[in-house]
Amino acid sequence: MMNPTLGRQPFLRRSRLAVLAAGVAVTIPMALLAQSGSGAVRGTVRDSAGHPWAGAQVTVSPVGQPDAELQWKSVQDQAEVLGEEHAIVFLARRSAEGTNAEEMDERILRVVEAQDGETEPIRRELHVLSEAGDGQARRIKVSRARWSTRTDDVGGFEILDVPPGDYRLEVRLPGFASVDETVTVEAGQATTRDIALEVGSLEETYTVAANAPSPVPTATDPAALEERRQRIGDGPLQPPIKLRDLTPAYPAALRASGAQGTVILEAVVAADGTFQVLNVLTPVDPDLLTPVQPELARAAVDATRQWQFEPTRLHGVPVDTRMKVTVNFTDES
Repeated sequence: MMNPTLGRQPFLRRSRLAVLAAGVAVTIPMALLAQSGSGAVRGTVRDSAGHPWAGAQVTVSPVGQPDAELQWKSVQDQAEVLGEEHAIVFLARRSAEGTNAEEMDERILRVVEAQDGETEPIRRELHVLSEAGDGQARRIKVSRARWSTRTDDVGGFEILDVPPGDYRLEVRLPGFASVDETVTVEAGQATTRDIALEVGSLEETYTVAANAPSPVPTATDPAALEERRQRIGDGPLQPPIKLRDLTPAYPAALRASGAQGTVILEAVVAADGTFQVLNVLTPVDPDLLTPVQPELARAAVDATRQWQFEPTRLHGVPVDTRMKVTVNFTDES
């Protein structure tokens, strides 16, 4: 205030209008949210390297609300519609002004159609209610309340008109692990979530028979390898390719006994292409609390440690990928 060099002339009319427009752009959406009693969920979806992803499916659904029951007031001729694929329940009542059941049925159907809903099952249910003489009420379960959208080119998403409450936020994108979070929406407020996606996990299952011949290591055929690379393309997320394989062998020492069991390996395909076992899950003797037939687990680990991969690449950079391997040992051919 004491600086005499600062310009103190009033804003030009154009500057005043620009400031006013900016203020309106910020305040009107929040005012509308506050007036409607609903909120919003918005945010961004990026991968672990910080790159935004377009096309991720973002879904918000109520927590602890298997059915959302909504009142339809025919006097005002309006209804609140919560979603498109999961749970809406319409409760329609004839008004004191005498709106008849047929008119109410058509109004319900128009709302369902506006949400791209399947109307034929609803028509059949309404017809049954009418035949039963129920002209006073219509209770139609369409699905559960759910909002769904996809992220834009910069990974952003926004879901508006969400009533206050607790919700499950789900993010799905092929190649990445799914994200499930709980968010709380407050009236007139926007809940923001910035989601970081991790590369998805892999699974393989083997069945090893006691009378099977001893397996030998195999390398991926060069032609098949090139075909696989061509099929994957050069996208930002490239899954791993197995270069060297070896099926677990049934332990010779157990063939006479016909031992059976399932071994589950929790592992990682490392960025250097090696297969690293993190944990081994096997049946446990309830009395001794020791693995049943540990030879089966050893056979599974010995074989898989010889696997070799071209690792997963995220934006051209090799990254670790979690993997689950299930080996079923059986005495059947």
